[in-house]
Amino acid sequence: MVIPCFFIGRAFAYWSGLVNPPDDETDSLQNPIGSGKDLNITFNFDNIYTSSDNLVPIGCAQYAYPGDTVVESATKDFKVSWNTTDTTASETNIIIEFIKIGLCDDFLDPLDPDSFYNDYSSNCKVSVSKGTYGPSGDPSSFSGTTVGDGDYFGNTLGEIEFMLDRTVETILRFQVSITDYSRMDDATYRRFKNAVANSNFRIELRYTVENPNLYKSGDIWLQFNLAPVTNQDLEPYLYLTNDYIYQSNVKIYYEGQSYSAGDILYVNDPNSPHYGKYYMVFITGSPININNPNTSGGAYMTWAEATDEYREYHFYYQGDFVVESDGIYFWNRYLSHKPNVSNVAPPNGSWRRYTTDTTLNVWQRHKAYTYGDVVRWWTTSSVGTNRPITRYYVSIMDINIISSNNPWTNGMGTYPGSSGYTDQWLTDTDFKARSDEFDSTRQYNEGESMYILDGTNRVYYIATRDAVPGRTPENSPDHWKFVNIP
Repeated sequence: MVIPCFFIGRAFAYWSGLVNPPDDETDSLQNPIGSGKDLNITFNFDNIYTSSDNLVPIGCAQYAYPGDTVVESATKDFKVSWNTTDTTASETNIIIEFIKIGLCDDFLDPLDPDSFYNDYSSNCKVSVSKGTYGPSGDPSSFSGTTVGDGDYFGNTLGEIEFMLDRTVETILRFQVSITDYSRMDDATYRRFKNAVANSNFRIELRYTVENPNLYKSGDIWLQFNLAPVTNQDLEPYLYLTNDYIYQSNVKIYYEGQSYSAGDILYVNDPNSPHYGKYYMVFITGSPININNPNTSGGAYMTWAEATDEYREYHFYYQGDFVVESDGIYFWNRYLSHKPNVSNVAPPNGSWRRYTTDTTLNVWQRHKAYTYGDVVRWWTTSSVGTNRPITRYYVSIMDINIISSNNPWTNGMGTYPGSSGYTDQWLTDTDFKARSDEFDSTRQYNEGESMYILDGTNRVYYIATRDAVPGRTPENSPDHWKFVNIP
């Protein structure tokens, strides 16, 4: 953006040639010393670069959802300069004051579209440096030094102050970051995580250009009556934020490291062939190497890959489904598929094709699901090519996996309707029963559900992040997921 010219003060003295451009002799004679003359002062504060990736708290980039590109520090560069027609004014003092630094949510307060999360102001930091780009003019070539206090926080604010020569352009770099919140309490941290995801990181600035007369050298006697430009507001500047995974049992995978049973490992290395995949840990304290799966016949698995495809080192129980290119298959045998023992891939062995429709949302033991996913399961404990699958379950957890590693279990294994999984899955009936009609005046927490009436039909949604009053599926589609219950 370009700040328009500001006209400040009037001259009480004038001398031909000391105001740019020089006036001719006749003009000078008509403007003797002591007559008034307008002098223009301009201040430019132009946003010339903004980093492209969205912001997450420090340490949280590793938890970005697969496919999201995020940063833990975001940048805006501003080209700053000033000028005046008084050529005897060579420099002056520039003051940039922080009025607001923080997470701003347009929906937080219906009466104030520019509301900030005050509880997290101390987590929001702006680091400021002053310098120039290299010969290439590329932002990556920026070289500068800290200006002012260097770091500014939302709870303390402060101001930047520096001298700047007339007509000289300098670059101010504003680098913002968010300090992560304590994870000692899941509910408290989840509120913070959702505040980040729901907001823009916003800074509000005010500038002052001091009177250049204050900084003229002592041998320049000529003084123009230039009033300073004080406390002028700049437009707010926004940095986009991003959601990320927060679930206490989701851990970043490091080869050879041991984890706890029930942990879900996430591969966040974009250079890994397993990037974006999840793995379920079964045994506490056993080193994990996903490049070296279990090859011992019938032994307990230490981990399982979250996939809908067949893996010879996985357990499968009676009725378990896998997806192949030519259809969906199920294990049609009371005795379970034991790793590296019954390792016959579909369509061979005890695998039977249920349907050629690979889009049928059957529940799969080792697959990862998320909020609002709807799956089907066998209507009864009796499985077969002609048996119905009319039991429906809805996922109410972000990263949702049920797996098993017991080589001695046979028959139908655990599934979403088994005891102990109501914090992960609900039947379609129970999901509908817990969902009230949408109320735009209340807050919905991540994982809560509701319905909207479309004529006489109820259309169901689940909140994928906290939704403050006023956030609807229409104006905030990243806050709500449509739940497609048949």
